[in-house]
Amino acid sequence: MKTFKNLLSVLAIAAVFSAGAYAQQDVQVSAIVQSTLAFSAVNNVTFGVITQNTEAVQGANGNTSLTPANNTNASSGSVTVTGNAGVSIAISYNTGVQLSDGTNTVDFTPEVMVGSTTIAQSGTNVTLSGTTGLGTALVEIGGTLDAIATAGTYSTTSGTPITLTVAYN
Repeated sequence: MKTFKNLLSVLAIAAVFSAGAYAQQDVQVSAIVQSTLAFSAVNNVTFGVITQNTEAVQGANGNTSLTPANNTNASSGSVTVTGNAGVSIAISYNTGVQLSDGTNTVDFTPEVMVGSTTIAQSGTNVTLSGTTGLGTALVEIGGTLDAIATAGTYSTTSGTPITLTVAYN
């Protein structure tokens, strides 16, 4: 019985001292859910008809300076990015873009812009338009097409396309 009393005494003392060693705190959890970024193609980049062995330039912002001037149907390309209005996004793109006629290739150096902001290949931050709801950014694409030695119809269909990457910051 004495052992039982000692055990009860120890448990009672432990209960008294452990009451202050316990604490509890609630932590609130919240999240801001952004809408999915979406692409919508507007135009493809086209150089139209150009002369063999001549470099051609198609400005991303619609400024065409093709050499020589027989630039039938030339136009810059564009895509619209849609996401949360007023939010910063990072836009980047790949290097190594090539057009091919199925046998021969030619390098294309992209020029990518949003408004007057030139987008670096490694990435540039821009802000989607608007203050509430969904906002957009018009990404314009042009670039320089190296001189082509062999006549033919060249495209990225059988080459290496431009891949734009967009992410929220």
